[in-house]
Amino acid sequence: MKILIYQDYIHNNGALYRALCRQFGLDNVHFADAADIAGGALGNTKLLVMPGGADLYYAEKLNGAGNAAIRAYVENGGVYLGICAGAYYACREIEWAMGTAQEISGPRELSFFPGKAAGPIKEFIEDGNAEKSYHGAPEIIYDDGAYQMEAHVHYAGGPAFIPTEKDGFTVLARYSSGENAIVECPVGAGKAILCSPHLEKAYEDVMRSLYKNKNPSYSWEKKTAEQLRSSETQARRLWAQILLRCVGTRKREAA
Repeated sequence: MKILIYQDYIHNNGALYRALCRQFGLDNVHFADAADIAGGALGNTKLLVMPGGADLYYAEKLNGAGNAAIRAYVENGGVYLGICAGAYYACREIEWAMGTAQEISGPRELSFFPGKAAGPIKEFIEDGNAEKSYHGAPEIIYDDGAYQMEAHVHYAGGPAFIPTEKDGFTVLARYSSGENAIVECPVGAGKAILCSPHLEKAYEDVMRSLYKNKNPSYSWEKKTAEQLRSSETQARRLWAQILLRCVGTRKREAA
């Protein structure tokens, strides 16, 4: 089973890589950049994972040939899993930090979700400090009709999914404050699953990345990790459930 993580040389995807390897094994998880994707790397791929980060980098490298290859892959039966920035990137349009110096908005080529990705979710911003604003551990309520659960999950600026059409998506989860947090969109013979939170990061993963040296977010990130501790098992199960929904099977049980 070939699982591809999009790699753009800007972001660190170590936690995502470990989380996928826990489920599918080291031999099945690989990286691909924009040139790889445009050059045919998606052949025989079971799942393409577009990670968190900043979607302007993705647009710079993938607009045109890369996005055309991704859309063709999904339409022909592939699965796209977008996490945070990767979820923004797969919506018809995005709005980020509107009314601030960080404002980003506009259409996106993939347009798997028929509507807008808007974030960060205001209720999760603390203190108005840009270094701390977009981290937290909100509660998520998951219900796909067959499997239900609640958990605190790692949040780092992901969107609310706001549809402009009634059809073309299914809501799989909402934040406890009501915003759509995970959606599934049929695309031809394939599908896209878009996740606002970082489901791949539970308590252990946040602790592994925590550091003090010149890190103004240290105390806030430590608080986030402590909030996630009580939901470690549920968060792992929710991540495993999303991957199960992506690929229909999994090699290993959740850690």
